[in-house]
Amino acid sequence: MQATPVMEKAFASERVDESVVGDWEDVQIELGLKTRREHPPKPNELTRLGDQFRAALGLRLAEDGQLVPLAPERETTSERPESKAPRNAPCPCGSGKKFKKCCGR
Repeated sequence: MQATPVMEKAFASERVDESVVGDWEDVQIELGLKTRREHPPKPNELTRLGDQFRAALGLRLAEDGQLVPLAPERETTSERPESKAPRNAPCPCGSGKKFKKCCGR
């Protein structure tokens, strides 16, 4: 194809909006010059927005293109004691406040 050197130069000089047409490798695949990607696509504004959207939904994009749930975050240990104290008892954390006003919220 005669236009490929010009197109490649346009991509190299960053004069192509890759959010619309993809990167140079995507164009080569579309034109039949390549059969598959050799390198992962570089992130752009749309891929970053997509990552944020998927994260908000609790999902991530796997290498095979499938959406999978994010690994659950490990629970952090709270500083509040787990033992239950009577309602008007002093708080076992040592604050001097009543349990119901401190860790018993």
